[in-house]
Amino acid sequence: MKISALLLVFALLSPSVSSAASYGLRQAAGLPSMVGRATRNIGRPRFASVKGTYEGLAFALHLSRSLWVLSGDRGEDAIGVKIDHDGKSMLGDIGGRRVELAFHWTPNSSIVQGTYDGKPIRYTVDFRGKAVAGSYAGNQFRLALDEKSGKVVGGLGGKAVSLTYNPMSGRLDGTLAGRSVDVALVNVDLGEFLQYFFVLLP
Repeated sequence: MKISALLLVFALLSPSVSSAASYGLRQAAGLPSMVGRATRNIGRPRFASVKGTYEGLAFALHLSRSLWVLSGDRGEDAIGVKIDHDGKSMLGDIGGRRVELAFHWTPNSSIVQGTYDGKPIRYTVDFRGKAVAGSYAGNQFRLALDEKSGKVVGGLGGKAVSLTYNPMSGRLDGTLAGRSVDVALVNVDLGEFLQYFFVLLP
């Protein structure tokens, strides 16, 4: 028994075993940071969508966060817009309406400006406040979410905006300047969707 005990003590004091044990402890201690890095790398889902009806017609907007492309349909109009984060631009077409926009993005807000269908457009999105304000073709617009009531109110071109947003289901429905809206946001919140507000313009 004494010999076995001495052998055990010798093995634990051996450089190779003790260094292996300490390496294992270091690896275990580093697991939380490794998990944290993995979580940050995974990030948000690669795909998001906004689907339902707009102006009584089928509406489907798809966002690929790997290719950074907006695609889908608004009634009979095809949506195809490329988002270039390096060039800070959004370029494409929506049913023949040319999209030529530049953007300046921060974690809290985004400023979008350029032309849509050849008309000047500029707006600012408040991601945290889930609001957008700006102008298109000389007409002012503003939408803002009241988180307590779930109402999105404001105006577009002198006409009222009256929408209801449910962050749990992602449903957004009501009227946008007289146009009916009933869509479901999947893997995208209202603030991010408002960054692409131009897709709802006439």
